[in-house]
Amino acid sequence: DLIYTNTVCMHAILFFLLGYWIRFLSRSFSEHFSSQIFIVILSILLYQLSNFFLFIITGTLSFNYVLLRDAIVGSLISNLIYAVLLYGLLNFLKKRKKISFHY
Repeated sequence: DLIYTNTVCMHAILFFLLGYWIRFLSRSFSEHFSSQIFIVILSILLYQLSNFFLFIITGTLSFNYVLLRDAIVGSLISNLIYAVLLYGLLNFLKKRKKISFHY
């Protein structure tokens, strides 16, 4: 419990940087479904890899490919399902209510 409560600042900084990364990518790509899925995949990979290597640098985790793979696969599956559902819902709202969303 002590290890994870000491990493609150690290995760806050990672989420802050990830927000800028996603905003940059969203402005660089169109609002097409495949580009949004690509952004989700890149963001998850960036977050999981940076989180994993920061844990290794601080000494709270030893290098283990299986642990990294499981973290990436689990995050990708759940976040891709969420992204597909959210993209579909936002497209439905855009067409039905004529609402525009800006990133």
